Amino acid sequence: MNSQRAKRLLTLIALLLVYSFSHTLAQQHTEPRAFNVSVVDQDGKPYSGLKPESFAAFVNNSPRKILSLTTESTPVSVGLLIDNSGSMPAENKKAGAEFGQRLTDEIMRLLESGNPENDYFVSQFDKKLSQTEWWTGADNSVISKLEPLGNYDGTALFDALYLGIQHVTTGRHSRRAILIISDGHDNGSKRTRKETIQLIKKSDVTFYAIAISKREEESKFVGEHGVDLLDDLAKVSGGRSIRLSSQSRPEAVAAAFDTIVANLREQYRLFVETDNVAAAGKWQKVKVELNVPKENGRPKLYVHSRQGYYQ
Repeated sequence: MNSQRAKRLLTLIALLLVYSFSHTLAQQHTEPRAFNVSVVDQDGKPYSGLKPESFAAFVNNSPRKILSLTTESTPVSVGLLIDNSGSMPAENKKAGAEFGQRLTDEIMRLLESGNPENDYFVSQFDKKLSQTEWWTGADNSVISKLEPLGNYDGTALFDALYLGIQHVTTGRHSRRAILIISDGHDNGSKRTRKETIQLIKKSDVTFYAIAISKREEESKFVGEHGVDLLDDLAKVSGGRSIRLSSQSRPEAVAAAFDTIVANLREQYRLFVETDNVAAAGKWQKVKVELNVPKENGRPKLYVHSRQGYYQ
């Protein structure tokens, strides 16, 4: 073999070794990460039947491979946090009592209509968190322990959320969610908004809210600090915030809880290839988009997923 051929052969071998090493290293530096994703129509109803190619995923604006998805209705550990403070808006005491009873009835129906394998804890809060029930199945007896809404002054919303998120992570299911019923106002917490958002980001808890406003008309909700806050918290986690008022019709209250129950039941679990070493400890921004062609009869679809994760 002449020296020129030997040199070319050695160069080829070196390139193959570099490629093999780089490929192995790249494999070692990636891992699948699961994201709970909800796809809903304009009425908030879950849309099923989508496949992995129906989605596109990005981490820090970089396209990432979708490895697989599952669609089975898996059980979930749910924490119910109910604002019992005097700030909850109502026109008068009678209207507040009637609205409170509608909410109680819908909470009972949520327990009855959810996945029978779900487990729940129920807590009320005003200036402090009151654990009504730690963990239970779909047991309606917890409802009888609830105090009437709107009896007390002072609201420690962030404290209640912080403790609620910490506790729901002790649930026996890998899927975990918080449902809060509140006007979103806080005037008594030791925890801050920033601390609460950081905990939501670090956890894998999906946050849902029934946001109680002083006004009924959807167009007038904009700019209300409390309900805007609950919207923001839900978006970070990939959950939903639905706005109601004490003037909301019974069917509107029922529809809001139906949407929450359906979203807890029907989610896609998307497995996405992500880095496992790059930028350790830093926030990784995630965006999930739909990649579905327009078809006759298909409604306009919306996707809800976590906005990111800590590496």
